[in-house]
Amino acid sequence: MYEDILQLVTIAAQKKNLKESTIHTYRQSLKHFFKLTSKSWTELTITDADEFLTAKRLAGAMPETYNHYYAALRFMYKRVLKLNWDEDEIPRMKRDRSLPTVLSREKFHVLFYPFRLYRKSHFSYPCAIVIVLSSFIPIISANT
Repeated sequence: MYEDILQLVTIAAQKKNLKESTIHTYRQSLKHFFKLTSKSWTELTITDADEFLTAKRLAGAMPETYNHYYAALRFMYKRVLKLNWDEDEIPRMKRDRSLPTVLSREKFHVLFYPFRLYRKSHFSYPCAIVIVLSSFIPIISANT
């Protein structure tokens, strides 16, 4: 039913030199959108996209998931349907950012106490701390 518009989206994405994985994601997101709107693609309006995205937000979609739908719809509306997409009217979803939690002294000892058992072997308590904390460095640097 919607293969013609999905083909137009694919052609427009290839002209824009998007990756195949992006095109596939757009197509999957748009299939979901068409399934829930149950309208012909020639009858779609910006209100349909807004209602769909609002329903996703209210249903508790994660920001990343919401923004996948947002990007696919925005691409289709702007590049294929040639409709005006107002980003002030239909905003992206922002992820809540929070500062990392510092472990209390008790939680620290609960986490690192098992390493004290290895003191006589190759591990030491400070060595264990370095190993555990160094595993968090890629996570911390990715979030900054």
